[in-house]
Amino acid sequence: MNALSLRMTEVMQELGLDTQRDLAAFCGVTDSLVAQWFAGLTGLGPKPLRAFARKTDYNLDWLARGDLPKRRPTKAEAARLQMAQADLADGPGPDRSNVVAPEIGALSGDGAAPENSTWEAPIIGWAAVLEQGRQVAAPNEGTVPVPRWASRKAYGLRVRDTAMMGKDDHRSYPIGSIVIVDPMKLVPKTGRRVIAQIGTAGEIVLREYVEEFGMRWLRAYSANYGPLSEPFKILGTVIGMVREEEDT
Repeated sequence: MNALSLRMTEVMQELGLDTQRDLAAFCGVTDSLVAQWFAGLTGLGPKPLRAFARKTDYNLDWLARGDLPKRRPTKAEAARLQMAQADLADGPGPDRSNVVAPEIGALSGDGAAPENSTWEAPIIGWAAVLEQGRQVAAPNEGTVPVPRWASRKAYGLRVRDTAMMGKDDHRSYPIGSIVIVDPMKLVPKTGRRVIAQIGTAGEIVLREYVEEFGMRWLRAYSANYGPLSEPFKILGTVIGMVREEEDT
């Protein structure tokens, strides 16, 4: 047996799939394609990998090539790692207790604010996202504290739907929370949250960016929103989020 067939056999046992036909149905591919995997004639393509990404916690690199670790970290584990990395990068600084830890990899760039300061960026409306640096605070919104590493074109944007609401509180963006967006960050890494425009003149959305095996798409945390794989344009990367305290 080839290495891929051994991994697929292991996956079938763990997922309770009895036959190659069951595996084909799970991945949304043909029986003949699965037979080619087991014969060593072809590897896993984007479609089965997307199915595994949606339905399991297997590391896609392990599935495709056998690279460890076998499992992806849970969202809670990833969040703890993010916060630990952010703490190491931050060092001592002003109180930011109401600001969720910034996204890893978003802590530098042209036009960054002075290292030992924070500053206030406007909270803009969704219609103003395309203004590229001409942000004006939306009526009755005001400003939001921005991490000192952000470019001076950063802005706040109030979440307007449930697409990015999930079970993991650290990575969940409920309606009404404010994401901090840096429009100078236009080349995100997989797993980063972004603001994107669908098509050339389409809807502007908040989603998670994914790039694997030569394909790009956007995904939501909520099962009520499907993946977006049609052409899209990245308008900025989320570098933090502010949750406003509710009155009690």
